Amino acid sequence: MKGEIATLQNSIKDAPNILLIIMDAARADHLSCYGYCRKTTPNIDELANEGILFKNAFSAGAWTPPAVASLFTGKYPSEHGVMGYPEDVISGKGIFGENLYLSRQNVTLAEILSAVGYKTLGLSHTPHVSRIRGFSRGFKHFIEYYSKSLLSFNSDSLYCLAYNLIFGTDCRAVLVNRIIKKWLHKNSKHRFFIYAHYCNPHAPYNPPWLWKRKFKVNTKNLSLRIKKLKDSKCNLGNYYMAKKINLSEKEFGVWKSWYDAEISYLDYRIGELIDFLRKLDVYDNTVVIITADHGECFGEHGLAYHGYGLYDELIHIPLIINAPNLIDKKRKISNLVSIIDILPTILDLCNIETNIKISGGNLFHGREYIIAEKGKFKRLVRLFRKINPNFDPNIYIESKKCIRTERFKYILSSKEELYDLKKDPHETQNIIAEKSVIAKKMKDMLMRWEKSIKKPKFEWLQEEKNKIKGKVRKLRKIGKI
Repeated sequence: MKGEIATLQNSIKDAPNILLIIMDAARADHLSCYGYCRKTTPNIDELANEGILFKNAFSAGAWTPPAVASLFTGKYPSEHGVMGYPEDVISGKGIFGENLYLSRQNVTLAEILSAVGYKTLGLSHTPHVSRIRGFSRGFKHFIEYYSKSLLSFNSDSLYCLAYNLIFGTDCRAVLVNRIIKKWLHKNSKHRFFIYAHYCNPHAPYNPPWLWKRKFKVNTKNLSLRIKKLKDSKCNLGNYYMAKKINLSEKEFGVWKSWYDAEISYLDYRIGELIDFLRKLDVYDNTVVIITADHGECFGEHGLAYHGYGLYDELIHIPLIINAPNLIDKKRKISNLVSIIDILPTILDLCNIETNIKISGGNLFHGREYIIAEKGKFKRLVRLFRKINPNFDPNIYIESKKCIRTERFKYILSSKEELYDLKKDPHETQNIIAEKSVIAKKMKDMLMRWEKSIKKPKFEWLQEEKNKIKGKVRKLRKIGKI
């Protein structure tokens, strides 16, 4: 199997370590190294100044499952099959466009690195990236830390519990770092790959109180709104999108301060982890990659949270790479790149060859355009109708796809949208009628791309058919059909 998946061209001793950090829901323009007005990320800024910052990096999806699947496979959502939101919320299995299960026909980055001798550790904060959904393949140790009880006798869990009781909830970021540190004490003498997916700054935005104070977070007004709704902070945006309530620009500003404080807290934890790599004397031979799975909305285009559209605030992600002994330092790259380019870049840096088919390319080569997709969110119809029975949620439920060059973006759903990003970087003016020639050209490019890719055949389809046949036979035996 090792020979089939990948070949290491040099000795494993010559290959670098890989630390891949995901900041869940971190939009690029809220990191200070991307020019944000608040100093949110001093530790990441330092890594960006030392290494390489990609100014125009984009996700292939607008929420976690398709984005992480693209990161793990180097493929677009239509190729790996993870997109949408099916009725089977546990396994995530569904038809094309409504599936969240990463099928075995996809070979993951962890499988490739494991095949050539890497020690592998994966940490996930969400059931969307879990064993039951196929994301753990290739990881020797895969920890779904969101499911761990903090009341256990495990010292890490108890420390996390104490920290959260004293300073306020931190989405278990302190637990993630403690797990990584313990694991590295045992495995730092070997080549390692760590995938660390932090929950911060994902909603609900509620950082420890020290960071609330630092960013002058004022929850009073919005807390009153939440109390009246008898709902959580996480669902406030759903009420806004369902046209049940309005949120003012000032209220969104308060919400952003919560979000920025979350980013700043995670930056602190990332800095702590980097310092630990230095203490272990493995930092100089470790490729550190910091990115996000997607961005976040704060009222732009009438949206909140993520997953519902393909505008830049949702797909423009941070991407910083620092590898002291492997790449030139202190560069900012403006070329368009995609999250699907991270896997092949890691393989190139590690000098690994594989016969696995992937769509991504080396990040340092750039690309003419990026593609992003959104599947169907059928399961969420009931959510919006429960909030507001008179609201038609189809604009959020339908599938979408987009193609983006440096100048223009074309979005295809039940309607067509075209934006001139040079004149209108916030995508506020749909110029589809005025620029029909450009729109047609971009639509043709999108259609050619769609025809060129190979869509997956899900291995569980026959399994499900067999189950149905078995049920039919039983019903026939008892005379029901």
